[in-house]
Amino acid sequence: MSLKIKLSFIFLLCCFCKLYAQQANADSLKQYELCYYSQCFGFPVTAINNDRLFDCIDLWTGTKYKLAGSDLDGIDCSRFAMMVYNYAYGKTIDGTADELYKKCRHIDKDELEQGNLVFFKTSKRRISHVGVYLGDNKFAHSSSSNGIIISDLDEPYYKKYFAGGGVVEN
Repeated sequence: MSLKIKLSFIFLLCCFCKLYAQQANADSLKQYELCYYSQCFGFPVTAINNDRLFDCIDLWTGTKYKLAGSDLDGIDCSRFAMMVYNYAYGKTIDGTADELYKKCRHIDKDELEQGNLVFFKTSKRRISHVGVYLGDNKFAHSSSSNGIIISDLDEPYYKKYFAGGGVVEN
């Protein structure tokens, strides 16, 4: 085998090893993130499609509810959705839960993906609550009694008042 062929082979082997190591590091980091958020949120996180979404939810979790609030001292459900979208997706959305619902393309529960909005109709007249879907039937929202929490769409209260999901298109 000529020296040129040997060097080419060694170069290709080094490139392959470097790519393998990078992928192994990326896989380890992803596993770490899944474990970290599973512990933080109290449910098994099986996938993360947007790191910034989960970072933002982690930052806000535990913040108390405050009508028309928009900072870590207190925030309501629609402003929480706005903050998450601005941070995680660089999108500016605004309005009440009902106004956000009207601006979204509506989707069914079985079509929900991480980052979609979920809407609830707790009064007969209009959509009155919004959250951000995280996957695995979980969503983050600002509860008037508990502040920013993560809930399950199959909890009896949320199941009863679930109005649909929404995709922000702007």
